[in-house]
Amino acid sequence: MLFLALFFLLCSVIAFSQNKKAVREKRAFFRDFFYSGSTKQKDFNEILPFTNNYGWAVLKVNIKGKAYHFIFDTGAPTSISEDLVKELNLKPLTSINLEDALGKSISKNVYRMNSISLGNITFLNEGCVGFDFSELSMASCIKIDGIIGSNLMKKCYWQINYQDNSIGLSSSLPEIPTNAQKLSFKEAEEGAIPVLELTIADTTVFALLDYGSNGVSTIPKAVFFRNKSKEDNVASGKGAALTAMNQKLESKMYRVFSNTFKLGNVTFNHQLFDILPNDAPPPLLVLHF
Repeated sequence: MLFLALFFLLCSVIAFSQNKKAVREKRAFFRDFFYSGSTKQKDFNEILPFTNNYGWAVLKVNIKGKAYHFIFDTGAPTSISEDLVKELNLKPLTSINLEDALGKSISKNVYRMNSISLGNITFLNEGCVGFDFSELSMASCIKIDGIIGSNLMKKCYWQINYQDNSIGLSSSLPEIPTNAQKLSFKEAEEGAIPVLELTIADTTVFALLDYGSNGVSTIPKAVFFRNKSKEDNVASGKGAALTAMNQKLESKMYRVFSNTFKLGNVTFNHQLFDILPNDAPPPLLVLHF
């Protein structure tokens, strides 16, 4: 059986195609606000169960003695619902322009939570973004109160186990199984989102690792058809090729079982991809193997 060991202790921010002043300002914002939290415990190793709800990993968290449902999502900053903002009586500290998976920019208020606990581990002074999760709650058939995002994940190491629906978090690097494959990654410029190299035939692209998607991985149309093999089975149709922040990308879409997908030196046969328009946002990796 193949294991992929992805341990997240996200470090330096990687900047793409921005002027130096904008990069410095963005780095300063994330360093001083989003990355400024900490864990109350300094030495810990916790394993938490999660519910696989329509492909979303839903964790129970505790805030001020009350339980809430948060989605585990490497592809987004830590976020809380607008209902929870009101319940906790949080006041906006600033606002931030975020770009969603459709490439659309949207301004959102930013808050700070004094504490949020996952099992016995408490995270202090975490920055978070306010969102409307009503449509996501409807789609998942459970009230979603927030997202455990990449800036909170930066505080420790994480292991995701889809075989027994558990997530481990620890203050030190766990022992990596001898049969695991190690994959290196960089970070996107915002939110410490992991970026991995995805190889299709002879073409390598950078893809965002997104555990918060319940869909399938995506690649640009030009990249796929330039490297398509005769064994790839392609189906086409028209509809919502991608959905994010309550918006939809309507387009002719292709779905394919591809034999040409590699991460590092690991080849995955018959993996499902959505083929998106060439002007769509960067590819997504959705690792529900």
